[in-house]
Amino acid sequence: MKNRSFIRLITITSLIAVISLSSFSIFFLSPSFTKLIIKETEFEAIKVGQHLSVSFSEIEKVGRELPDGFVYIASRAVNDFGLVKINVFAPDGEVVYSTLDEDIGKINKNAYFYDIVAKGQVIAKLVHKNTKSLNNQVMKVDVVETYVPIMHGADFAGAFEIYFDITDTINELNVLLFKSNFLLLLIAAGLMLIVLVTSHIARRSFIQQEIADKKIKQQLLEKEIILKEVHHRIKNNFASIGGLLFLQVQSISNPEAISALQDAIGRINSMQVLYEKLLLTDNYVVTSIKLYLDNLIDEIISIFPENPNVTVEKQIVDFQLEPKRLIPIGIIVNELLTNIMKYAFTGGDSDLIQITLKESQGNVTLVIQDNGNGLPEDFDLDTQKGFGLMLVKMLSEQLTGNFSIENNNGTKSTLEFSI
Repeated sequence: MKNRSFIRLITITSLIAVISLSSFSIFFLSPSFTKLIIKETEFEAIKVGQHLSVSFSEIEKVGRELPDGFVYIASRAVNDFGLVKINVFAPDGEVVYSTLDEDIGKINKNAYFYDIVAKGQVIAKLVHKNTKSLNNQVMKVDVVETYVPIMHGADFAGAFEIYFDITDTINELNVLLFKSNFLLLLIAAGLMLIVLVTSHIARRSFIQQEIADKKIKQQLLEKEIILKEVHHRIKNNFASIGGLLFLQVQSISNPEAISALQDAIGRINSMQVLYEKLLLTDNYVVTSIKLYLDNLIDEIISIFPENPNVTVEKQIVDFQLEPKRLIPIGIIVNELLTNIMKYAFTGGDSDLIQITLKESQGNVTLVIQDNGNGLPEDFDLDTQKGFGLMLVKMLSEQLTGNFSIENNNGTKSTLEFSI
């Protein structure tokens, strides 16, 4: 779904780019060139006006009597600068001279003439073919109509109306804009084509990736189901073995045989509890040590119904640990608790077992202590040949840890290791 949204976003972005390029040409490039043409033509008109104004330098106000040689100068200006026409206005707006005879005698009564031109300001306007100029004349060609005031000192003496023929310039501009637009459209079309091809390739890649992802997920699901089934069967096998051993305990009376079978049942329970915890979670890599030990301790204590008055206090912090490390810890706990339940108590009412598990900066300390009979005075861990304690020492080394056991108002066993 995200892949489709990404492709849609690319397509929309490319369309916006195409529209933006065309809009740039229409709304920015063309108006900018037009303003530039008007400004350049206005500048040329001012130069022409200044050239023509020389003839009126000694006249306070333009009238019907024109300076000698002005008509010739105006005619030359029309030819030299490619002008459509030149009109000369008196201060009252009357056309006193024009290169087109039909304009002579007309009066410009428009507000812009008195409010702007008469105050010494230049006006320039682009007038397209077949549209009206500032003085309402329909033009037959594209022109820039410019009013250039004639000033005598600070006083308004008259004005020139100069029409520059810019038909060729406008045509050249239109050709340039057409080529520019065409080039921009080609670029946009090329960009669009690249985007479409890229989108198509990306879409195929996305589809292939989705198929591969689904296949991987299916394989992982199948493996998870198989792994869960394996754990379930192992748990059932442990339960079956434990059940058979328990039945064997019930059928014999030899204390040594019963003790050996109880030890075996405890060791099997330590592994069975772990597999039960693994089956209750979707994560087979790590599991909660607190949940594991809480259940394991209860299972071990339940094996010894003949000691109903034993109180168990548990203070176990919770953290995650791999099954391969939980199994030896579980067996160690089983061995120590089994020894306590078998040998520490003499049937009193205040029998107590305290189990503490702490973790600090990766260092774990497990303490199992009872208030029972304690160890014999000549007890030496290194010389012990009992299978239980030998197994505890071996599993401690497997955890790369240290195990110690001592008398402390009973028996205190300590296991330290790092995670």
